Amino acid sequence: HVFLTTTGVYIVVFDMRKMLKEKNEEYLMFWLQSIKLHAPEAPIIIVGTNLMDIESEEDVRELNKVVERLVGAKYPQIVKNFVDKLSFFPIDNKISDGIKLLRTALEQVIRNDKHAIEPVSIKWILLLDKISAKKGSENFLTLANVEQMGADIGIHNKHELLSALSLLHERGMIIHITSTSTLKKIIVVEPQWLVDALSKVIRDGGIHMFNEEEFRKVGLEDDLQMLFNNALASRGLLEYIWKGEQVDFLLDLMKRTMLLSEYSFSKKSTEKYFLVPSLLKDKDTEEANGLECVFDFSDNFLPIGVFERLICLCVAHAHWQKRNNNLQLEKPKLYQNSASIEFEPGFTVYLREKPKLQQICMYLHNHSNASRSFRIIYSMILKLNYDVMGTGLSWNTKLEDPSTGKLVELEVARGKRLVPWYEKSDAEIMKPVPAENVDMDAFLQGL
Repeated sequence: HVFLTTTGVYIVVFDMRKMLKEKNEEYLMFWLQSIKLHAPEAPIIIVGTNLMDIESEEDVRELNKVVERLVGAKYPQIVKNFVDKLSFFPIDNKISDGIKLLRTALEQVIRNDKHAIEPVSIKWILLLDKISAKKGSENFLTLANVEQMGADIGIHNKHELLSALSLLHERGMIIHITSTSTLKKIIVVEPQWLVDALSKVIRDGGIHMFNEEEFRKVGLEDDLQMLFNNALASRGLLEYIWKGEQVDFLLDLMKRTMLLSEYSFSKKSTEKYFLVPSLLKDKDTEEANGLECVFDFSDNFLPIGVFERLICLCVAHAHWQKRNNNLQLEKPKLYQNSASIEFEPGFTVYLREKPKLQQICMYLHNHSNASRSFRIIYSMILKLNYDVMGTGLSWNTKLEDPSTGKLVELEVARGKRLVPWYEKSDAEIMKPVPAENVDMDAFLQGL
């Protein structure tokens, strides 16, 4: 989700051999849904590889049925293969079969894309040329470097320079995130550098293993174990695996995209730790109970990573409360599918993800905190929708009526002033915190 933009042409590639053998439709569905979330109108070309290993034309037609069933009427932007009368383009790189047809289709789509023919200043194109010339020798540039490049070609106005960088970022030519002063200072010209840096943290430790002997020699063996066993990364470990390169930038990026959060509940109070929720392993098998609030995404879909980012925001809020209000809080109980987090002494929120139902549920034992709990969690979902999901998330909210035990729609609950969610004194409390275009620290303070 970090790398998807609203414009461009997307190519989704799948291995036809695996699709026939494993029926891994979830892979295709994940990418189609993710692209639709961020770029609802962007053209999508679906490509099937390893055509040479497909035994018959009948198998290709069978795969086409799978693609058409997944696409349905929800994806009118899918580029059709009219020559082969398919909804995807079968190719084989070894013998270049289908490559010419794919290239022709791609060129035609780009020519018809209104964003591709949008007129821009020649100075912006010259700026892109200068930045592109650094690829291969530099992974990133500082804003000061790019400002000098701009000055050399006649871009002296900082607003114009930032507008040019914004366009290049939106077109996927660079990565320039401006939500904080630290992020704003770095322009990534090699996205793979950023992917590699993030994947050194967010990885399956059982498959993509580090050399434990190497970490033992530098005194980081325990830190490595803590990362994969407890989803906690020490600052020292991150500095080592990132080789000390742009550590503050990478930390800020992961915080702002809600891939990690500061964690102040470790026994080692002198060391700085960060929670990486996507590395949480254990599942909470206990039955959830309490007054229920349901965020139901089933009319659209609940993307992978939303629940982890919600945990990130909850832990960040608890950390903010500890640091700024000097509160003594219980250590969060965190699992792959649930979280129990105390925001204030006696004020705990329990969250549970239900992937099969496409729901995130909140459960409360203390009804007096119902309106505040709803406001915080609802605001957090809005925040991650604005900042990471391209505002593409949609959901229905339902609140439990304690008198009947049944769930009612949010609008109905609001109209009935349903207690305890809507107490007379809670009219303002139920309003979500402003989340769009709001700095993370300001957002957490507003909670």
